[in-house]
Amino acid sequence: MLRILFRQTLRSLGRDRFHSLVNIFGLGLGIACCLIGLLFVQSELSYDRQHQNHARIFHYGVEMTIGGVTSVQSSCNPGAGPLLKDFIPEIESFVRIGYLGEIMVRQKDRAFSEEDFLWADPSIFTVFTHGAVYGDLRKALSRDNAIVLTRSFAGKIFGDRNPLGEVLEVENQGPFEVTGVVADPPANNQLQFSALLSYSTQFKGMNQAELFQPSKLSGGMGDELYFLFTPGFTAADFAARARKFYEKYQAATDRIHYRHLAEPLTGIHLRSIINIDQAAANSRFLFWFCGIVLLILFLAGVNYVNLATSRAGKRAKEIGVKKVSGSSQGQLVVHLLAESFFFVFLAMLAGIVLAAGILALSPLNQVIGKNLQVNLFGNPQLLLGLSAIWITVSLLAGFYPAFYLSRISPVRSIKAGIAGQAAGRFVRQGLVMAQFVIAIGGLSLTFLMNRQLDFVRSRDLGFTRDAVVLIQAADSGLRQRLGAFKNEVLRLPGVAAASLSDSVPGTGYTGYAFPWESEQGGIQLHAFASLEADQDYFETLGIQLVAGRNFSRPGSRQDLERKTMEFIVTENLVKALNWKEAVGKRCELGTVIGVARNFHYQSLHRDVRGTFIVQPLEPPSYLNVRLRGGRIGETLEALRSRWTAFAPGHPFTYSFMDQRLARFYEQDQRQQKLAIIFSSLCLLISCLGLFALASFHIEQRTKEIGIRKAIGASSGGVVLLLTRRFLFWVALANVFAWPLAFLATRKWLDNFAFRTAIVPAVFIFPALLVLAIALATVIFQALRAARANPVDSLRYE
Repeated sequence: MLRILFRQTLRSLGRDRFHSLVNIFGLGLGIACCLIGLLFVQSELSYDRQHQNHARIFHYGVEMTIGGVTSVQSSCNPGAGPLLKDFIPEIESFVRIGYLGEIMVRQKDRAFSEEDFLWADPSIFTVFTHGAVYGDLRKALSRDNAIVLTRSFAGKIFGDRNPLGEVLEVENQGPFEVTGVVADPPANNQLQFSALLSYSTQFKGMNQAELFQPSKLSGGMGDELYFLFTPGFTAADFAARARKFYEKYQAATDRIHYRHLAEPLTGIHLRSIINIDQAAANSRFLFWFCGIVLLILFLAGVNYVNLATSRAGKRAKEIGVKKVSGSSQGQLVVHLLAESFFFVFLAMLAGIVLAAGILALSPLNQVIGKNLQVNLFGNPQLLLGLSAIWITVSLLAGFYPAFYLSRISPVRSIKAGIAGQAAGRFVRQGLVMAQFVIAIGGLSLTFLMNRQLDFVRSRDLGFTRDAVVLIQAADSGLRQRLGAFKNEVLRLPGVAAASLSDSVPGTGYTGYAFPWESEQGGIQLHAFASLEADQDYFETLGIQLVAGRNFSRPGSRQDLERKTMEFIVTENLVKALNWKEAVGKRCELGTVIGVARNFHYQSLHRDVRGTFIVQPLEPPSYLNVRLRGGRIGETLEALRSRWTAFAPGHPFTYSFMDQRLARFYEQDQRQQKLAIIFSSLCLLISCLGLFALASFHIEQRTKEIGIRKAIGASSGGVVLLLTRRFLFWVALANVFAWPLAFLATRKWLDNFAFRTAIVPAVFIFPALLVLAIALATVIFQALRAARANPVDSLRYE
């Protein structure tokens, strides 16, 4: 039975090779995209599940309400871990993580600059699961000045040899002995690091009992904290116990309405209640990606249904003969569904090859930030998912054609064979229209994304971002002398201005909360972003002062102690405090001397936060250098030369401000590239379907074309006759595509606090492009039919 079915299916495919190949390729492309989507979802859902205790690990966070504004953050005071563990016995262990950022490491006469250096408690290797390469990880961070390296970073410094016992000089921290080497954290690990430094090193010689007090938890929030709970202890249980801790130890001195939070480790990536913005961005990207691959699979399925039903006329006699021979409708349905299963199996094989090729040869992995690979036998979940795709697509794609073909009247099909040609026409046309609705909508969204990203690149951010070079001094000794280097830099002819600051746009600013004067004269606690910068900062970055004056003298510790600091505030800070006249207003630490125009130090996804600028109390770590146009390369070489003389042994590392700001939109650019790929695939599959359907339609009308030509019809008239129906449905698709595209673009733009306008061109250009491509697709075949010799057409069949 199966052998007969197999032979009949092959014979059916062989009778119409062109349409069969088009359908296999189109459906295979849809399955390939679905397969890639499965790999992507599997990767996204696997975050942090490689840890043996992942179900019991929880991430700590703090909710605060300051000046009526509630916010949540993941950073906390170092005392939160030990204090809460002592109070809540269900906390089995805790790990504190401190971020050092980019650090210079020296090994004898060699220097290495590396990112992702972390302070970590020794419990990191009992709470989390990391593969040991060298050393006993349980004891590796149990003493001061110990460092554990990842395999890749250890190889960069020591090659293949065992580095245990070697000493590294860590910039600003002193000598550290290598006590362990671990496997590199996988990409789906929240904690990414190159090296771990023993957490206790920071508190050498200090009285930790005095440092870690409940009254101090609302300040000094710079660390991440993870708990290992006992089995069965939940985030809700923790919240109840932590509330009792708050009422007993914190409530009397709390000024920020401190609330303890905990969330499962495995929920951080997609469902975080603490890192809300990042989790929301990850969830949106996952939703977009899955939606795209399912739509592409839908389009491929539509092509299958269209071609299967349009070929009903050719199969009408076959079905009629089988019915007359005794086959029941049920047997025909089973036979046709089996054909669908076999056809989809061939398409699935093509899809596996296409998916492997796309991931290996195209930049898709780069676009989505993954390293996906098709490994069926090493990935049982993928094999199961692919089987589910096969069954689902076979049933969905074959259900309608099977029941449609099995219901053809045997008398009419044997007599004229016209039922298969006439029936289902509106269904096919509706499905063609649905394909182009999706294609036009995808292209409209792509145009809008491109317009929005052009908008964020060209928008006035309130400061100069072009040709601004940022040089960071990580070493404390270099920071002490950075002012002298600034004076040297200003002598270079290619330098327009230079200034010092503790942070730069693109990295985010620190927030501080202290009392500010209200318009009515009272004092109220508020939290604002803080920037420390010298008086040349405004000129260097072109930030405009709209009221008051610039700093008149350098800042000092005495100003902080005497509470006579000078403050320059932004317009949004003035707005938040409802000040009518800002200059002269006071806060707990000094007086406002000026108001600066708002400037975007964060992405345009967010509104501009109120910010105050003060002069540095400690030597800052950033030198901002604005270059003159036309001599950038020459000036960079001069800067490198001066730096080498100024800081021998320290490599000259720099970045451009516009490049740092571009990082804010990396995920948006990934979405844009994904939308381009999606739109292209949608258009390709839609046009493949249209091409096959049009060729089949023209083939059915071969004799009619011959007769029309014989009685004097022109080629142009024949082309118009053959194309107008298809172009009508493509044009009609715009009526449905534009409202849907408008809603999709509005939804995507909601992620930006500052956005471009949605103009008609965003919808008109894609519509014209799709119409032109569809016209070319149909006209190509219509012209070939119109130019054919009418004698050959009349001899057809």
